[in-house]
Parts: sequence; structure tokens; C-alpha cells
Amino acid sequence: MLKDYFKIAWKNLLHRRLRTFLTLIGIFIGIAAVVSLISLAQGFQGYLENEFKSLGADKILISPSGSSMGALSSSNPLTMDDLKVVQKVNGVKETGHYWYKFGQVEWGKKDLVYAGVMAYDLGSGRKLMEEIMTLDVSEGRSLKEADRNSAFIGYDYANNNGFDKNIHPGGKITINGFEFEVVGIAGKIGNPNDDRQIYLTKYGFEKIYGDVGEEINAIFVRVDEGKQPSEVLKSIEKDLRKHRNLKVGQEDFEAQTFEDLIKSFLTILNMVSFVLIGIAAISLVVGGVGIMNTMYTAVVERTKEIGIMKAIGARNSDILSLFLIESGFLGLIGGTLGVLIGIGFAKAVEFIGVNFIGTELLKAAVPIWLVLGALAFAFVLGSISGILPARQASKMSPVDALRAE
Repeated sequence: MLKDYFKIAWKNLLHRRLRTFLTLIGIFIGIAAVVSLISLAQGFQGYLENEFKSLGADKILISPSGSSMGALSSSNPLTMDDLKVVQKVNGVKETGHYWYKFGQVEWGKKDLVYAGVMAYDLGSGRKLMEEIMTLDVSEGRSLKEADRNSAFIGYDYANNNGFDKNIHPGGKITINGFEFEVVGIAGKIGNPNDDRQIYLTKYGFEKIYGDVGEEINAIFVRVDEGKQPSEVLKSIEKDLRKHRNLKVGQEDFEAQTFEDLIKSFLTILNMVSFVLIGIAAISLVVGGVGIMNTMYTAVVERTKEIGIMKAIGARNSDILSLFLIESGFLGLIGGTLGVLIGIGFAKAVEFIGVNFIGTELLKAAVPIWLVLGALAFAFVLGSISGILPARQASKMSPVDALRAE
């Protein structure tokens, strides 16, 4: 019996191809938008998780409150004295720190970008900092503490075809009007911001931005093996509060484990994703209204057919099931098209990101639950949209239906 319902539904949809297609537009546009957004969000989430896992769970970041990874200026900066306090905390294996600002980078005659300019701990914390920044050398050499007018630059400067001229070791760049010689090129990281980063010694940084004094932008910590980062974090917070004369709840700094950092990133990502998906879902509401309108029209057109079916013994439940399956079928077809289009769009964005923008952040992940969930949702949406027309059809009097012209 169920098989016959699907056959009749399929036959009726094919009989009115143009109307069926127009009805499907709202559904497959909405499903395509939702699938592509979720796919890209899942890919980005996977990228973040892999990046943090590769860095290890034994690290802690300390930055001034209200800053972004310590990059923004703050009225309550961290200082070298804070660093010394952190280094004395039980469970702290090693530390690293850095200074960071934005600068105008020029080279050749036409090329100009605004990029992050960083000077980081090139002493005892060098290994930790370069590990966290996934910094390696693809050309030339890395910076030395003794360097004065040297720069180590991101991968894009030597490999981006969008630039008029690529820079290689021995070339010159100008940062905020000050010239530096390029001694090395970093390996590809995959994030456009990171691949256009400029690295200087502290001397070179102060040459551009002036004396930094005792201030630092942020502190990274590696925890001793066998120690829990969360426990070491509590000790760091306690000692920094004491050093800075602060009470619990009045901290003017933030200390987070890398596990906490990824949770914060994912929380923000999920919030943004929900908002975007909610906007995309508006078209699904429009699609549902379209299905309802189509099914009401189908009921009117097939009034006599309904009367004949009832006259030969069809029950109200049979008529109800027939129209519900037909409306659900509409949703399922629209959902199938939407899933295919959504996956195709997400993969196209990934292709553009990797090949033209040079970033691996725009990865498309298509878990099986996303495909099955989208198809099930589309079928249910179609069925729900068809409830009222189906009830109207099932309650028709066979005598009145047969009289209809």
C-alpha cells in the first residue's frame, strides 16, 4: 500500500513539472544555504581543533583583559615583572613573550600591505614561541638576537602571485618608513594573516615603534610534564593577583589554557553559525508556504479524483496519507537538490580559499549526519506543510466531490 502511495505521488509531481520545480526553489535554496554554512563551519571547527591539538594541551596564554591574544593596546599591560612572577610558579616549565603592532609594509614600486609586525622572545623562550606560531624556515635563515636591521617575513611575500614583485632573502622591505633587509622566509602556515606576518628583533621593533620599556603584549607558558594546566593556571592567577594587588574577580588580565581557548573560539563560531543558519532558514519557511499552496491547488484540481477514490472504498486516512506523502516527497526532492548544491558550493569556496586566497581555514566538511539530517528535515517540512491541505482532502464528502467540475 505504501509503495502505491509513493507511485501515485511521483506520477502527480511529474504530471505538473513546471509547478513542481517552482515549488522546489524555496526548499532547495534554503537547504543549500544551511548545508553549505554548516559544512564550512564544521570544516573550520575541525581546522581549529587540529591546530590546537598539534600545539599540545600543555600550554597557557596570559594577556591583558580586553585584548585579542595580547595584540591590542591596553591600559593595563603585562610587564617583565609579571613574566618573572609567572616563571617562579610551581609547574611552569618555560615561558615566552612577544610584542605586536600593525605596520605599513612596502617593497618594490607598487606593493603595499598592512600587516602584523611582531618581535618575540629570541632567548630562552624561542623554541616555545616558534612552536606555538608553527614557525619554520623555507628560505634563508631565522632571526638572531644580534640582528639589528633584519626581518624574517611570511610565506606570502615570496610566493604570492598577486604581488607585483616577490621578496627573497637579501631583498629590502620598508615598514612604516624604516628599511630592513630580509634574511629569511617562513614556511606556509595556511592563514593569510600569519603568512603575511613580519618578524623583527626587539631592537628592530623599537626602531619603528619606540622604546617598549617593561611592557609586553602577552606571555605563553609550557607546563611541566605530569602537571595539569588547569591547576598551574590557578597558581598563576593567584600569584599575579598578589603581585598586581588585585582581588578575586577584579583581574585586569586573562589566563587561559589552550583547551579553554579553543572552547571560546568554538562558542563564538557556533553563535555566528546559528545566526547565519537562522537567516538562511527563512527561505525554508517560504518553501514550506509554497508547498502548502501547491497542495491546496492539487486538492482543488483533484476533487473529482478524490470523490472516485472514496466511492470505491478509500478511507479518510488513505486520502490523508496520500497527500502527506506527496507533500513530503516534494520536500525530499527539494532537500536532495539542496544538499547537492550546498555541498557543491561549500567545495567551491574551499577550492577558492586554497587556490586563490591561500588559506586552509575555508575547509568544507560533510559529515553523514549533515546529509541525512538535511534530507529528513526537508521531508518533515514538506509533510508538515501538507497537513492542512491533506486534512481538507480527507474530509471531503464523496457525493460533493463527484459533483465537482
